[in-house]
Amino acid sequence: MKYEAVVFDMDGTLLDSVPAITEIVNSVIAETGMEPKTEDEIRHAVGYGIEQLLRNIGVPESSIEILCEKVADSYEKSSADAISCFPGVERIIAEAEENGLKTAVLSNRPTEGLRQIVAEHMAHYGFQSVLGSAPGKPAKPDPEVLLQTGKVLGVKPEKLVMVGDGKPDIMAANSAGAEHVAVLWGNCTRDELESAGARNFAETPEDVIRFILQ
Repeated sequence: MKYEAVVFDMDGTLLDSVPAITEIVNSVIAETGMEPKTEDEIRHAVGYGIEQLLRNIGVPESSIEILCEKVADSYEKSSADAISCFPGVERIIAEAEENGLKTAVLSNRPTEGLRQIVAEHMAHYGFQSVLGSAPGKPAKPDPEVLLQTGKVLGVKPEKLVMVGDGKPDIMAANSAGAEHVAVLWGNCTRDELESAGARNFAETPEDVIRFILQ
């Protein structure tokens, strides 16, 4: 096969987590007197980590640091039952692993909360790397995190496919010299993904499977 590994984004790609994220963010920003945000507003603000999410929805810069900590803490404490996988996406993971491809998760969600989600939802899969964000560390769209994941997997960038729904996923893959699949069931439109350099699109999980197994 052409590829040796698949790296999955989490939120908006594997998990439909916007409702849970919206609830957490609204509970935190209420402390500042801000009006609650809709799921659609949150959907268009996610993808670059908590700090940028808060900026995107208009949180004052002076409040970013403390609210970022509170959102991250709520992420870690929130139940995995509050989120669910998109229909059919687990078949992508299963098909990849059954055909000998290595798999990993790379997200801008905080690492501890990310690993909790994987443990509660996807422990039966053989992810060889689960990497999230951490204060002071690079995050997507910085290609370094994808290159780091490739090193853990023992796979060169050109043999790796990043599967994601966000502009940071596409930008990281292109900058790292990896391939990508932009899924259209997540948080970005096709036009938004094309503006980030996306060339390969998937409307269904079956489209992803066909691409990674070529």
